[in-house]
Amino acid sequence: MRDLKHPIAVLRRLLGFNQQEFAQLVQRSRSTIKAVELGHLALSQKLADHIAAMTGVDAGWLTEGDPHAPIRKFGGDGNYNLQDYEHWTAVRTTIEKGDPYSAKEADERAIAEGMKIGEMLAKILRAAMESSPTDHAVAIHRIANLILRLQKDFGIAAIAPADEPWKLIQSVEAAMRPNPATSTFPVVDSVTFSVKESGVPFSKGDSGGQKK
Repeated sequence: MRDLKHPIAVLRRLLGFNQQEFAQLVQRSRSTIKAVELGHLALSQKLADHIAAMTGVDAGWLTEGDPHAPIRKFGGDGNYNLQDYEHWTAVRTTIEKGDPYSAKEADERAIAEGMKIGEMLAKILRAAMESSPTDHAVAIHRIANLILRLQKDFGIAAIAPADEPWKLIQSVEAAMRPNPATSTFPVVDSVTFSVKESGVPFSKGDSGGQKK
């Protein structure tokens, strides 16, 4: 068997598809799939996300580019196999066959799902804050980048201006700067983003905001 050079080829072989069949599944041309598998074309994040949505595989596993790494399930939760694909396809097909949401139903569903996602993001931010100011800033930047990409993919930039996520970043980064008047690091509440003094002293010579 010829050595497979890309995770897409590994996934395709597991699912029992030839390149044309896999291309039809993910709504791309065979030439695109072939070029990615051979390393002639970089796998875009958009295509990785689409493959993940169609198969239930983890997009991160695809973009890491290691064909020898175990195939991960969507979200990175355990190893992926053919049964996972069959289950994912059954659920996806059921959803796709459903009637379109009315405006009211879409609003209600979006609010409910948004609250669940918000709870998950709050936990991520809390963990990052408890780790370090640097991890907190990294988490904010990664979340903001994801929001910007989703706005672009779903064409809602006119509804949600592109600079909105960065305003959040700027407010958090400003709050995380040490206060020269009190010589302490501030703490940002993960829910209200209110600022409190931590009581942790800092050196005025610190350029990176590292605790002493």
